[in-house]
Formats: sequence, C-alpha cells, structure tokens
Amino acid sequence: MDKPHDPGPRNPAKSSAQERLKIHIEGYLEKLRISNYCTASLESKYGRLKIFMRYFAGVGLSGVEELRRKDLPPFIDYLRGLRTKRTGEKFRPITVFGIVNAAKDFLQYLHKEEILPVDLASCLQIRLEEKPLPRVVLS
Repeated sequence: MDKPHDPGPRNPAKSSAQERLKIHIEGYLEKLRISNYCTASLESKYGRLKIFMRYFAGVGLSGVEELRRKDLPPFIDYLRGLRTKRTGEKFRPITVFGIVNAAKDFLQYLHKEEILPVDLASCLQIRLEEKPLPRVVLS
C-alpha cells in the first residue's frame, strides 16, 4: 500500500538551516550543562537563543556558517521591536541586553568550536542606559 504524500517543509533549505542551528544550540547547552550550569540558567539561555533562531530564520541564511558581521547589528533593532506575549509591551532594555549577551556567548562558542572562522560576538554591541543613583544612596 502506498504511503500518503508528505509535502515536507515549505522551504527545505530554510528548515535544514534551522535544524543545523538548533543542533549547534543543543551542543552549546550541553557544554554548559557539563560545566555545572543549573537547569534554570540553561532554560533561560535556550529561551533567549530561540529568539536568535527566529531572527536567523528571518534573515534567510542557509546555514549558521554564513553569518557575517553585517547580519548582526540589525538583530538588536529586531529585539527592540519585539513585544511580550503577555502584555504586548516592547521588551525592556534589560531583556534586550540579556538576549544579546546570550547570542554573544553562543557566537563565541561557535568560533571556539571552529564552526565560524571569526568571532562575531564583537559585532553585537549594546549598553544599558545608566540610571542615576537614588538620593538615599547619595546622602
């Protein structure tokens, strides 16, 4: 008996690129787990890297190896435009900062594992806004 026709993913190249990226992320998280990172930290990193994975899919690269310096600064603008599912408000600066730092750590891992020929982490530069200290502290 014939098997039903499976049309597969809509864009196989994009799908396989996302799968390869997911494999790299899982390898990175496994390395962190071996380094005794707690489960909550690993889950947090994974959640942040899923956002990086969504951005990566939207850029249309066919593999993580194709990431270039020019692809990364727009990632910060992308994050600043995202909204939370619960409230619909834009991500707070500290949230954007955390996601960017997770992506930077992951890019450094890819370079150390020789998946990327250059360390692209330096392309993701972000600073938190400085807040003045409360008067209580200054008195």
